[in-house]
Amino acid sequence: MKTLYAYLICTLVALSAEAQDILIPVKDGGLWGYVDQYGDKIIDLDYFEAGSFSEGLAPVRRRSLWGFIDNTGQEVIASQFRKAMEFSEGLAAVILDDHWGFVDRSGQWVIPPRFDAVSSFSDGRAVAKDERGYFY
Repeated sequence: MKTLYAYLICTLVALSAEAQDILIPVKDGGLWGYVDQYGDKIIDLDYFEAGSFSEGLAPVRRRSLWGFIDNTGQEVIASQFRKAMEFSEGLAAVILDDHWGFVDRSGQWVIPPRFDAVSSFSDGRAVAKDERGYFY
């Protein structure tokens, strides 16, 4: 029965990946890269950390800084952030100089870094925290 469940899960993941053309982050030998739904290497193992693709871009860490790549492995937003989250509703949360802010898909600041903590956008809102507390 476990084999049947494992097969069904793998099938669903493959179908989902095929429908959305998803690249899956994989780790080998301490470095991360991306494979397609068939397990074929698409993006080389060049990253110390790698996030999931969202809205066509994925956050990746080279050495100590994060940036974003497209589905060909081309760097779209240069590695310059201490941390980066996946894109949601056209914005990605990133840390610069110890504060969170939000950039668009071109790397331009939409909401400058001034928060101690943030969540991703959902339904046009994100939770943020500064010295006054939490708010939307």
